[in-house]
Amino acid sequence: MKTYNTTGTCSRAINYEVADGVVTKCEIVGGCPGNTQGVAKLVVGRKVEEVIALLKGIQCRNGTSCPNAYEVCIVRNRRVRSGAGCGVQKTMKKIRCPYFELNDLERAYHDKEWGTPCRNDRKLFEYLMYEVLQCGLSWDTIIQKRAVFRVAFERFDFEKIARYGERDIARILAVPGMIRSRRKINAIIHDAQRFIALRRECGTFSKWLWAFTDGKTLFNPDNAKSDEWTAPARTELSDRIAAELKSRGFKFLGSVTVYAFMQSVGLVNDHARFCFRYKELRRHE
Repeated sequence: MKTYNTTGTCSRAINYEVADGVVTKCEIVGGCPGNTQGVAKLVVGRKVEEVIALLKGIQCRNGTSCPNAYEVCIVRNRRVRSGAGCGVQKTMKKIRCPYFELNDLERAYHDKEWGTPCRNDRKLFEYLMYEVLQCGLSWDTIIQKRAVFRVAFERFDFEKIARYGERDIARILAVPGMIRSRRKINAIIHDAQRFIALRRECGTFSKWLWAFTDGKTLFNPDNAKSDEWTAPARTELSDRIAAELKSRGFKFLGSVTVYAFMQSVGLVNDHARFCFRYKELRRHE
């Protein structure tokens, strides 16, 4: 186990205990009151390089990075007054959910897509299949390869995908940068066929899906009353939707996967209360 120490100009510091490249524990030394719990929730379980990337952009007044600044300005959405606390200035224009601050692609996805209500069947199928592709992988991997997936699956035209055969599978496997999992490719072809069958029965997939919430976006009650970002891995509703999809023959779509899909297409708004998108989406509910 290694210990990393990062200190801002105010002499407050965060000690990170790291095992196998992952932060297992963090401790604030002389930090602002109340910061420890928020920072711990933010960094524990992340890789060291991810933590460094998340802290980038938040600076003390003389230009050096300050670890306490991230929790103050991003997690709790507070502005520190001049001369108070660790003397931090907020340098980011938009306050986002912290887990989307890893890179520009994730920030763009968060700002324009994640949690935005979607009722277009083709886009819903695309988002659903991203969850199939992600199984066992990080979301960042999927974000980085979305352009590749759109080429491989012809912009997720489910009518075309449902007719794919061995020649198409070979073509997809040969696309540069493609995830070479025949099981996932077969599952996407199979799910396209089930998707069409569901549409044939219900009119549209969107109509079937949004009926579970009476056409409205659900809001995470924990986020509505907390300054910190919390989101469940699954819910009773995701259990129901996953069970219904399974009964219709869909593959690779368990409850946890379905809940991630619900978040992405706006069936539930899991943006943190301090996130600018939370307020934007609430205005349009």
